[in-house]
Amino acid sequence: MMFNNLNPALRKPMQRLWRATIPESTRRELFARRRAKNESLLSIIVPVYKVEDYLDECISSLVEQTYSNLEIILVDDGSPDNCGAMCDAWKREDGRIKVLHQVNGGLSNARNNGARLATGKYLAFVDSDDIVPKDAFKLLVESLETTGSDVSTGNVQRFQRGRQWQAWNQTYSHRRDNFGALEEDHKVARAVTLESHPELLFDTTAWNKVFRRDFFRRSKITFPEGKLYEDMLPMAQAFSAARSIDVVLDTTYLYREREDKTSITQKRGEVNNLGDKMEMVDRILDLRLGLGAPAKEVQTIVFKALEGDLPVYSPYLGRAKDFDAIYMRSLRKYWGLATRETKDRLALDRRVLYLTQLFGDPSEAETNAGEVRNRFHEIPIIAGDAGLVADIDWDPRLLGVLAPGGDASMERYVYLRQCITDARVGGGRMQITGFAFLEYVPDPQEATIEVSLRNAEGTNVSLEPQSFPSPEANGYWGSGNADRTDCGFRIDQSLDSIFGDVHLESTQRWDVWVRVQYRGRSWESVAFAYWRGGTIRAGVSAHVGTAHHGMFSWQPWGKPLAFITHPPRVEVLVVRVDDNLIDIELSPTKERITGAAMMRSWDSGEISGKLLGTGKNGGLLVQFDTHDMADRGEAGGNLNAWRPSVTLDDGSTLYPSCATDSSSLLTDSAGWEVRNNSAQELLLIDKCCLFEVTEAHFEENRLILSGVNFGGDAMDHKGEFWGADGNNIRHCEFVNLEGNRFEFRVNLEVEDRFGNAAAWKPGEYRIRLWHADGTHCKQRVRSSTALLQSALPLEWTGSLCHARLHVLSDTLEFSLGIKAPLTIHERGRYNHDRMRDAWRGLGDDDVTPREAVVFSVNMGGPAGDSGLAILQEMRKRDLPLEYFWAVTDTSIDVPLGVRKLVRGSSEWFELLSTARVVVNNYGGIDSYGDRAFQYYLQTWHGTPLKFIGRSEIEQEARWAAGKAARARREAGEWDALISPNKFFTSIASREFYYEGKVLEIGYPRNDRLVNSTPEERAELRASIGIPEECRAVLYAPTWRDVGASGYASPMVEFFDPEDLAEQIGGKTTFLVRGHSFNLRAGAGRREDRSRVIDVTSYPDVNELMIASDVLVTDYSSIMFDYLCTGKPIVYFAPDLDEYLANRGMYMELQDVLAGPLVQNVPDLVSELVHLDTFEERFGPQYEALAEAFISWDDGRASSRAVDAILNAISDPNRTKQQ
Repeated sequence: MMFNNLNPALRKPMQRLWRATIPESTRRELFARRRAKNESLLSIIVPVYKVEDYLDECISSLVEQTYSNLEIILVDDGSPDNCGAMCDAWKREDGRIKVLHQVNGGLSNARNNGARLATGKYLAFVDSDDIVPKDAFKLLVESLETTGSDVSTGNVQRFQRGRQWQAWNQTYSHRRDNFGALEEDHKVARAVTLESHPELLFDTTAWNKVFRRDFFRRSKITFPEGKLYEDMLPMAQAFSAARSIDVVLDTTYLYREREDKTSITQKRGEVNNLGDKMEMVDRILDLRLGLGAPAKEVQTIVFKALEGDLPVYSPYLGRAKDFDAIYMRSLRKYWGLATRETKDRLALDRRVLYLTQLFGDPSEAETNAGEVRNRFHEIPIIAGDAGLVADIDWDPRLLGVLAPGGDASMERYVYLRQCITDARVGGGRMQITGFAFLEYVPDPQEATIEVSLRNAEGTNVSLEPQSFPSPEANGYWGSGNADRTDCGFRIDQSLDSIFGDVHLESTQRWDVWVRVQYRGRSWESVAFAYWRGGTIRAGVSAHVGTAHHGMFSWQPWGKPLAFITHPPRVEVLVVRVDDNLIDIELSPTKERITGAAMMRSWDSGEISGKLLGTGKNGGLLVQFDTHDMADRGEAGGNLNAWRPSVTLDDGSTLYPSCATDSSSLLTDSAGWEVRNNSAQELLLIDKCCLFEVTEAHFEENRLILSGVNFGGDAMDHKGEFWGADGNNIRHCEFVNLEGNRFEFRVNLEVEDRFGNAAAWKPGEYRIRLWHADGTHCKQRVRSSTALLQSALPLEWTGSLCHARLHVLSDTLEFSLGIKAPLTIHERGRYNHDRMRDAWRGLGDDDVTPREAVVFSVNMGGPAGDSGLAILQEMRKRDLPLEYFWAVTDTSIDVPLGVRKLVRGSSEWFELLSTARVVVNNYGGIDSYGDRAFQYYLQTWHGTPLKFIGRSEIEQEARWAAGKAARARREAGEWDALISPNKFFTSIASREFYYEGKVLEIGYPRNDRLVNSTPEERAELRASIGIPEECRAVLYAPTWRDVGASGYASPMVEFFDPEDLAEQIGGKTTFLVRGHSFNLRAGAGRREDRSRVIDVTSYPDVNELMIASDVLVTDYSSIMFDYLCTGKPIVYFAPDLDEYLANRGMYMELQDVLAGPLVQNVPDLVSELVHLDTFEERFGPQYEALAEAFISWDDGRASSRAVDAILNAISDPNRTKQQ
């Protein structure tokens, strides 16, 4: 900064004057110019061809780089769209941009021509549909400036809409543990070589790198023209020629996965795609062999070919002879080159795939490999002389190909999992508890655990762990193939025995390391995993040796647990508070102290202290007066703490620390507390605005917190716990007791919408207080240090939830975590498999049938869909059955008289194996017994317009075999499938891999739509909050799987409903309904506004259809159900072409429209304004579609479904579908 050289007394006034008088835009421009003068020019080559939908976003990411001295060369490669004009517009906008227009020559030609025009010291390439994070080039260039390396390469993430994920190649090339100990910033592995790090050959893309331009030209690197994957060979050449390479571990490039599936990597079924890819792999191998590459590097190339390059092409085998010939030639070559070690590094399903293709029936290879993936965690592992191997006898059909060559090794999957559950010092001792085990090891009792402290210089101090039961170790979703309870450890040693022989010098950080030894091998890891919500937060320090203090210092996420030792130059011996005076006695010191002060944490307020001379213990006595503390009652910030400091005669400042816990360093005042912060600096906690919790316990679905009111605020209060999304607020009872004490009574039991007992929605909740009159209470609720040390984290599992009370930081603020009520013996894969296998191992004669029905909707969602309609029909008939509803947690709404069945609980496994009937509308019924006496009815959840089942699966060839195998297995358990219409019946068998009975009876869920009355509609509108005079527009778009992750997807909105309601005018209310997958993605409930009600989490969509006046949708199956209401439908599909390219449909959208199709907001407004003409314009086609798709929906579908169930379970001659 220009003011850095000024006298400190003048600096701040000048900075304020500068900001007040010079506009921000001018300040930014001057700063950018000054910075650019000190930066070397970076030339960025951007080939441009048919990317008009993405180009602006890409170029914006370049011009907004924090590294500003850029030369951006846009090469318009004869693009037939608007890209050329867009490039020219950007050139006019930013003087750093140059444009080259050329006849189409392909990507390599555009890169080569752009590179020839470059004038910068550095050179980079960017694809024009991708995005570069704003600090990317700053990181890449500054690294080269520091090290003098020839190439820097950054990490890559792929993205699609709102989802990002780590790119596969860089998981190998940019793994942090490839590079040993790095600098504190953890960002760059500097000046490495290909010889020392052959895994860089996974990173053969041009666009995540920066090169020295003279190196690039001197090495004669060009991109081969007329080829796909054209950057692989040049990047290998660059790594080969480079003197050294910098590896930046931060993400410096975002690679777009095209929604329209037009990128090169999304066209793998083409012969030239495979041919060009394997040609580049072959040429890289030849290049490195010609340069005398060592065996390790050759095997890296071979491993990459077998693990990543070839398997993506395997699903297309058998479609074209030329394709098959290239694939099999490459497979034979690289399998033949692979050593035993390389083959064992391959995923087990890869080995099954290749060996079946080479020595078995190639047509079965993908299916068998998919089965191995699906059932991987069921495969038994044998520990023997050959190491850990898969038990081939488990399924010789799948695994038999592994036997001849000894290819069943499971060593690849073994890794160390460890966690520190508590760490503390006190009374001269160090105490640590935790667990550690090796995933996939079948006999963990054979392993030994070692724990040590290790500093940056490599000094290792061994600790003495003792075996200690730790059932928490089974609570993970790893292998689950063995009981890990006995993998816990406990350390309880004197600090003298630990550090007695260690020479302690300056401040040292001792990271906690855990090592597990097993059968002659060892695995170790620094302790990144540890519980942060307990005593690690207490700030307790202890004497280590004669002249040092030490404490477990809590670290930010991503930093390992560490014990910090430091030699304090000034130590606090005594703190006394008498009335308004605070006396602090410091240890005797040779330093000459000339002044003392204290600074407050939340506002940097400072007071001065008096030096009173020598205290009782021979040290300097310093006194502070609390009258000097301005605004003491304001309680700003989260931590109301004062940090003392002393000034020495040389002008330097020291921050004293204490080496005894706060309970023994008496302050003589309950209103103050002493502890260290994470830097081992003394803090005086002022409790004047504190409700301090000294006791906490759970009882019968209640949490009771009690303690002392230090603030004197005796007004009536109301307390609440608020969730992370700001909306899950739970009100609690706050009671003032005698003697300045209080009690906070937290009822964890609430009611769901049906009146059933329910838990809070799972999540983390924090405390907030208000006065009874609605004004904000400034006092905070915090844990006492004593409670933290003795009881936290406090865990409890009741009938409704599992709760965990812990602290968030060294402020000792509480957080209450709520989860499903699974006990410690029900969580994790081991317990899941143990409970499942216990029931699975019983024969039908060993099990007593239970006259019960288990309902499941949307894999544990609230009561609704056809399941609810069937339940209601059964109860209307007063059948002698018990009813259970599968839920992910007990906050889920379930009708009165129906028990909530928590998925994954012991009762879940019991009921699935014994219940007479299961009704489900989706997948996700793991561990269903499928016994002769059981009947499984699959209702599904809508007439599909877009592809489902097999048609959807086959669009993703890479994973099709595994998904198909899973779908066949699930469908094989169904006894019947409900169909709403002839169209659904025509596709059901193929799409669901289903060979059983199809009940074409209509959708039970639509009975309510048909039978609804005006009175019900009025009641629903009132309960939802729709004003009587308003027209209710139900906006219910489908989910977009382009941004999905598993069964979750962010909601895509193409307009602001509030703005749209304003444009429509009149009295309009929008009901915005996202898909259930949007809810799983955490699509938080938006703020309800005057014209918008968010009903994404509303439990019953039927009620929304009844209450609304018109539906706006796109491709959702709700379009067919809504026909039952006879009300208007408007189809809003602005992304129709993109959606079709990504998903596909059974029918032309135009053929199933019962109303207008619009693709922009003005047309949507127009249609909603002119609904009075809807019947006249669309009546005939509405009726025709109703006849085709809802002719069975006569209000009696539920009755027909229940008849089918009762007939089946009462038939003594019924046999299960096979």
